[in-house]
Amino acid sequence: MPHITLIYPFRPATEFSSVAEIMKPGCSSIEPFGVELRSFRMFVHPSGRCTLWLAPHPTGQVTGLQSAIAKAVPDCDDVSRFKGGFTPRLSVGQAPSRRAGELLREELNRDWRPLAFTVDRVSFISRGDPPGDVFRRALDIDLGESA
Repeated sequence: MPHITLIYPFRPATEFSSVAEIMKPGCSSIEPFGVELRSFRMFVHPSGRCTLWLAPHPTGQVTGLQSAIAKAVPDCDDVSRFKGGFTPRLSVGQAPSRRAGELLREELNRDWRPLAFTVDRVSFISRGDPPGDVFRRALDIDLGESA
């Protein structure tokens, strides 16, 4: 499923409820905010496969949300360890090679029209054993004081 990974790795689904309680104060301090997905980008994995993603704009509020959540579970810090720190991205798919990824990215950007939406919750997602299972939303935490 398309998603913005805010923290990784995460906890087993059996711990979702208790972790959600720890995250709620940080989420309630952030009001819902607008995001626009403007263009497709990609990164290449060490295997040569590529992940295509949409770049949210502006990035500051997504980064602030990620920071608030990361404070609640500091051991889930893989997405913050990159050279440039956390990069917000909505992952949408993969390609088998750099060249295939570049061609697909060019094709997608050619016809893409920005998509705007409001971020008003954080969802916990989980899946069984890949590739036979897909991600499913398991739990949501609302943003803002009404959370």
